[in-house]
Amino acid sequence: MTRNVDDIHCTDTGFLCAMERLKNSGIGQENINIIEKFMIACRREELAKNTIIWYIIVANQTFITY
Repeated sequence: MTRNVDDIHCTDTGFLCAMERLKNSGIGQENINIIEKFMIACRREELAKNTIIWYIIVANQTFITY
């Protein structure tokens, strides 16, 4: 049995994986801190976890690209 039966899209796991990829991306600790602060602000605004995961992925790719 899963911990949260309503989480059919495994957003908890996706969130943890996105954070792990962020930490291992090699973009620099200052940029990681900026993304983490943004993520916390999104959680305070009660955005959906899937939206925050998407933001983390896009921000990570943006920092890697530029």
